[in-house]
Amino acid sequence: CAEPEQLLDVLHRAVRPGGVIFIETPESAGLDAHWFRAGHWGGYHFPRHLVLFDKHNLARLVQRKGFRVVEQARLPSPAFWIQSLHHALEDRGHPRLARLFVIRNLFLVAFFTAFDLVLGRFRPTSNQRLVAVRV
Repeated sequence: CAEPEQLLDVLHRAVRPGGVIFIETPESAGLDAHWFRAGHWGGYHFPRHLVLFDKHNLARLVQRKGFRVVEQARLPSPAFWIQSLHHALEDRGHPRLARLFVIRNLFLVAFFTAFDLVLGRFRPTSNQRLVAVRV
């Protein structure tokens, strides 16, 4: 969304007091976001993710727009890892190796899902969910 503040204003008008909103979006503080920040990170995913958030600035925005945060969770994001590695390998001149790093590679999906589930116990992953109630 290009205008998250405007979207939250619309949601605030559309949702009754006590109503719940769910937001799932990339987490800009994730390990792969940090490692691949120079342009290869899969979470950039334009045009869907034009504004990126970390856990704290997303919560502040939602609260400022009249919602109370009731849950924030770290979610696995194997696609971001796979896409990031694919982009980095292609950019570094390894197109044959990059072809292995696709979302259809079930081994990589399983590996990076497990990796993020463990990682998420210690630090942010690159995907987050926020649940909030309209006040």
